[in-house]
Amino acid sequence: VDYVRYQCTNSPVGETYKYFQFPITQKIKNLSNQDMTFRIWAKVAVTPVTLTVYSMQYFGSGTSASAPERVSLDTITLTTTWTAYRISLVIPDVAGKSLGTAGQQTDDDALYIQLEMP
Repeated sequence: VDYVRYQCTNSPVGETYKYFQFPITQKIKNLSNQDMTFRIWAKVAVTPVTLTVYSMQYFGSGTSASAPERVSLDTITLTTTWTAYRISLVIPDVAGKSLGTAGQQTDDDALYIQLEMP
């Protein structure tokens, strides 16, 4: 269980997005093609805000590792009341993906859930 209080007070030049990234598991192949459900409780102080929820598969920093894959899962519209949001998904298949060249793998591959902030 994590609790985060987020307040954005600026938007630097060149910034394209901000997100919270929550690690789900190390070793990307562990959850390939598996059903997953998670829940987030959230609210905003004043203005309703829409957040986009992503899964992000990171295949590691090893030589010839596949590029990370970020998939939009859902959007949630926050209100001023604490609300539980349930997100269900199937973790994308890793077939055809590479963790890197044999002997040059870094064992830092992982699966994340990202909440993109406005």
